[in-house]
Amino acid sequence: MKFTEYISTHHVFTTSGLLAACDSPSSAEEQLRIAVKAGKVERIRRGLYASMTGRYIGLPPESLEIIAAIDPDAPVCYHTALEVLGVAHNVSSRREFRTDKLRKAFEYRGILYLPYPEVSGLRTRKARTDAAGRICTTTKEQTLCDCLSRPDRAGGVEEVIRAVSSFAYVDCDIVLQIARTLAKTDIARIGWVLSQKAADWSVPQSVLVELTSLVGKGPYRFGRASAGNEGWSSEWRLIFPEPIKEVESWIVRR
Repeated sequence: MKFTEYISTHHVFTTSGLLAACDSPSSAEEQLRIAVKAGKVERIRRGLYASMTGRYIGLPPESLEIIAAIDPDAPVCYHTALEVLGVAHNVSSRREFRTDKLRKAFEYRGILYLPYPEVSGLRTRKARTDAAGRICTTTKEQTLCDCLSRPDRAGGVEEVIRAVSSFAYVDCDIVLQIARTLAKTDIARIGWVLSQKAADWSVPQSVLVELTSLVGKGPYRFGRASAGNEGWSSEWRLIFPEPIKEVESWIVRR
C-alpha cells in the first residue's frame, strides 16, 4: 500500500501499523515526517498519529478511535465505561482504559488518556458506538463494582451513585461473584447500592444477606476521609461524605 492511500483510509494509526502496511517502510517513514510538517498528519503521542487529509480534513479523531488504535482489545473502564454504557451524568475530559501496550498517561486536544494495567478475570463485552464502531468495554456489573471501588476514577461519589443506579438492571449474581473478590470497603458500598435498588433490580434477598455477612464490623467510607463524615448507614457500616438523605436522593429510581 502507498503512504498516501494509507493516510486517506486510516484516521488514527500507529507507526508500526503504517510501516507494516506500506510497500516501502523506509519511504513511508520519510513521508510521515514530511506529512507531519505539512499538517497533513498530526502527532498524538510518540508512535501514534491522526490523519488530517482527504476526508479527515477538519475532523479531529474521536477519543475512542484513539484508544482502539492503541490497542483494539483494550476495554474502556471506570467513567469512560459509564459513558459508553449510556449512564454517565457528567461529561469527562478523561478516558480510562486497560492495556499493557501503554504505560504512561498522555494528553491530546484537552483529553487526558489514562491507561490502567490489564487484570485477569475482568468481565468485558463489545458495545456499539458512533465514534469507533464496536469497542470493548467492561460489563455493567464489572463497571458498577469498579466505579464503587474507585469513585475517584469515575467522577466522584455523587457521579458514581447517580450513574450506576441508572442501569435498567444488573445481574445481581454476577455482582456478588465480583464482590466476593473485593475488599470489605468495596463490598459495603456495593451492598448499600444494591439495597437501595432492591426493588428496581429485583435483588434477591440471599444476595443482600451474603453481602452483609462479608462486610464485617467496619466502619468503612464511601469516599476519602477528607470529604467529610456527614452520613451513616448502620446496616452497611458505611460513612458518607453527605447526610444520608442527600446521598439517597442521588439514587436514580424507576
